[in-house]
Amino acid sequence: QGFEEVIDSLGGIDVDVPEALYDPYYSETELPGDYFPLDFEPGMQHMDGEYALGYARSRYNSSDLDRIQRQQRVIFAAMDKALSPSFDVLSNALDLWKKYEHTIDTDINDVEVVGFARLAADIPPERISALSLGPCTVGAMVGDMSVQLFSKEGCKKIVDALFLDQE
Repeated sequence: QGFEEVIDSLGGIDVDVPEALYDPYYSETELPGDYFPLDFEPGMQHMDGEYALGYARSRYNSSDLDRIQRQQRVIFAAMDKALSPSFDVLSNALDLWKKYEHTIDTDINDVEVVGFARLAADIPPERISALSLGPCTVGAMVGDMSVQLFSKEGCKKIVDALFLDQE
């Protein structure tokens, strides 16, 4: 709920969807018959909190690594919206925090949140990078389950990318 409230407080977000995603069985409750079908076409999509959460969480007909990429798209879209001229993040930081703070355990207080918002607003977006741990894993079957296992070579690629400015 905190996630949805934050996205809605931003007035929704614009997410560039690279490929169609259709999930006829998406459900926030996972109760039988309680479906909220999702249908996202490629291109820029405006999403409210409910749809952004569905886009980020859907597992239908895609992998966990695909889901991670969708989550990153949603996070960056929320950052773009919060830092856009149409949204004054500094005057709204405490309100956004109040909608979200109950979803995590932290010792950050309300005064610190406003300070962190000021720091974040000063970071140029082109200086922010996102990495996925996907390359640190390799797919494997354990019994009848598909799992991701640690890959030393994959993790070296991530470390090199982060510290040596490589793709």
